[in-house]
Amino acid sequence: MKEIFISYAREDLERVKPIVAALERQGWSVFWDRTIPIGQTWRSYIGNALENASCVIAVWSGYSVESNWVSQEADEAKNRKMYVPLLLDPVTPPFGFRETQAADLASWNGDESDPQFVLLCNAIASLVTQKKSIVQSDPDSTGTTPRDVQSSAGDGESGSGSSDWRHFMEDKRKLMLVGLPLVAAVVLSVMFFTREKSDRIMQVQHNAGQVAPESVGDEKIIDQAIEKVVSDLDMNAEQDVNQAIQEALSKLDGQTDQIIPENVAQPVGDKRWDWTIYLDASRSTLSKIKCVEYTLHKTFNPPVRMVCDPTNGFALSSNGWGTFEVKIKIVYKDGRTEDLTHMLKFN
Repeated sequence: MKEIFISYAREDLERVKPIVAALERQGWSVFWDRTIPIGQTWRSYIGNALENASCVIAVWSGYSVESNWVSQEADEAKNRKMYVPLLLDPVTPPFGFRETQAADLASWNGDESDPQFVLLCNAIASLVTQKKSIVQSDPDSTGTTPRDVQSSAGDGESGSGSSDWRHFMEDKRKLMLVGLPLVAAVVLSVMFFTREKSDRIMQVQHNAGQVAPESVGDEKIIDQAIEKVVSDLDMNAEQDVNQAIQEALSKLDGQTDQIIPENVAQPVGDKRWDWTIYLDASRSTLSKIKCVEYTLHKTFNPPVRMVCDPTNGFALSSNGWGTFEVKIKIVYKDGRTEDLTHMLKFN
C-alpha cells in the first residue's frame, strides 16, 4: 500500500502533480489517482488506500475548502492522528482543521529545499516512521523485534543501575507499598536521563555512517540516586521519599538543560569529509524547539538550511573538504530565538 494519501479537489489536479513528483523523489510512495477502477467501489479502492496510508495530506485550496470529500477524508485522517495540512492557496481551512499548522506551498516554485516543503517532508517522515515502528513491533506482522527495541532492552539489562536494582530486590524484602513504585520510578528516570546523551551521540554517528562507541551511562549518579532512595525506604513517610527523589532528579536535570552544538565527521577520500552537526541537549529541552536554522559557508547551495525534525537533535548532514564556523539560530515554540555558533571539527 502507499505511504502517503493525498486528498485534493479535482480542479487542483495539475497543481498537485509537481508536489506528488517531489514527494516521490524523496523515496515515498503516493496515492493520488482518484479514478476508481472498474469493478471496485470507493470503499474498496480509495477507502482502503486511506485506511492503510501512513499519513494523509489534505490539500486546502479555493476549491477544496468547499469539497465535502476532502473534508471527510481530512476528518478521518485527523481522528487517526495522521493529518498533514497543506495550503495550495492563501485560504483558511474549514472549521475543525484550523488549529494544525499547515505547510504553505501557495507560492512554491518546485524548490525542494524551500523551508515550507522541508516542513512538509519532516511531518511526513515522522508519521511514516511511526507507522513502520508500530508494524515492526507487532509480532504478528513480522515475527521479529525491531533493532531499536532490542537495543533499549539491552541497555536496561546491562546498566549498572539495573544490577544494583536486582541486588536490592534480593537483599531488601521489606519494601513499603509506596516505596516500590517510587524506587522503580527514580531508577528508570535517572537511567533515562543519564543515558540520553550517549545514546543520542551513538544515533547521530550511526546515521553519519560511523562506528558508534559503546554507550556509557553515568554510573556514579545512578548509584548515588539508588543508594539515597533505598536508604530513605527505612523512613515511614512518603513525603521524605518523594523529597529524596526530587533532589536526585533536580541534580540530574541541572546537567542536561544546556544546549551545546556538536558534530561528528568521517573522511570519504580526496580530502573530503562527511559530517553531521546536531544539538546536544536533553529531550525535554529539545521538545521546546520548533526549528533550527543552520547558516553554512557561502560556497554551499543553499547556504541556509532549516531543520524542523527533532530526531537526533535537529541533525543536519552534508560534506566538504574544509572546516568553517556554522551559525545556528534556534527558534523556540514560544517565539523566542537563540543564536549559537559551532566550528566544524574534522578528526
